[in-house]
This record gives sequence, structure tokens and C-alpha cells, in this order.
Amino acid sequence: MELDHKAKFMIILGAARAVKCGPCLEQALVWAVENGLTSEEIGQALAVGKMVRDGSNQMLTSQAEEQLSETLQTLGVHLPEVEELSCEP
Repeated sequence: MELDHKAKFMIILGAARAVKCGPCLEQALVWAVENGLTSEEIGQALAVGKMVRDGSNQMLTSQAEEQLSETLQTLGVHLPEVEELSCEP
């Protein structure tokens, strides 16, 4: 089975959004428009790419927190409770 022409460009768009590659995304948008993708198709592809990126970020954040906790425990470091900081003046 081979993907149709539009599906390939939708995958390229979604992948470019997922990996946060500005130049890739710009070129993918040009190709998508040149190859007849509708605004709805472009929007769907970009939405899927964002879902992939957001899911990855969530998972990596969770893994990093777990790793930090394990490392602190292994080293015997106990962090005190700290109020949430604000950057507001």
C-alpha cells in the first residue's frame, strides 16, 4: 500500500510541527499549498503534530522529574519545601 500524495504532505507537516523545526515547517507549508492541500487538511495535520509534541513533552517532563527524584534520593539530598517563585516585580 502506498500513501496518496496529500497524505504524505500531511505527514510532513505534522512531523515538522512535532519536532519544532521552523524552516522545515515553512517549507512543508509551501509544499502543502503547492500540492493542493486545503486549509482544513493543513489544520488537521498541524493539530496532530502538536498533539505528538505535547504528549512527548509531558512524558519527558514526567521522566525527568522521576530521574531527578531518584538521583536526589541516591545522593541523600533532601530539598526543603519552597514557595512557588514569581518573576513579577
